[in-house]
Amino acid sequence: MQGPAHIGVGWLLGEIAGLKARRDRRIVGLAEIAPNIDVIIYPLAYIFYLGDLDAAFAVYAALHHRYTHGVLFLLLAGAAAWCWASPNCRAKVLLLAMLSVTLYVGGDVVASGQAWPIFPFAPFAEISSTVAWSIEASDWRNVGLSFAAITMTLVCARYYGYSPLECFSYRADAWLVAVTRGQFESTRRFRIVIYLKLAWRPG
Repeated sequence: MQGPAHIGVGWLLGEIAGLKARRDRRIVGLAEIAPNIDVIIYPLAYIFYLGDLDAAFAVYAALHHRYTHGVLFLLLAGAAAWCWASPNCRAKVLLLAMLSVTLYVGGDVVASGQAWPIFPFAPFAEISSTVAWSIEASDWRNVGLSFAAITMTLVCARYYGYSPLECFSYRADAWLVAVTRGQFESTRRFRIVIYLKLAWRPG
């Protein structure tokens, strides 16, 4: 699955479960993409190998889906959710965050392709898991899920006054709400930034 679909599923899980606090919805939403933190391996390996893309990708391919897509990471995510959640609903947020991580891993099993199996018991056991009918991340069905998640974001922003964008920035979410409701007034600084972006052409 692609990023927008993952974050949409996680945020929607918190919304359906009735989480009222924005911080709690954010925790559950981010838990849905937290396992993908291992992508940082790629740029780090690229730097370590002094710009050798092949060597960096070899490291990435060996470690991606291995240590952040299993039981150990699930427990760590649950502990983090407990610590950061609102005091009055920590147990609920913990369970939802762990369910969100589980949904993420399940999504990767069926929608990341057979070339990227997960290792649910690493580093304790080298048991990989995939399915023969796993679709590639670039498959049209994954693109469709991402499009649906983006559409949901716009609809929620307009009609509910908040959206999955709050997982990343409350300010950006408020901006999106204003835009979708036709209440956004551009500032001089904003217009200058837009004009510069439009005028800039890479050589």
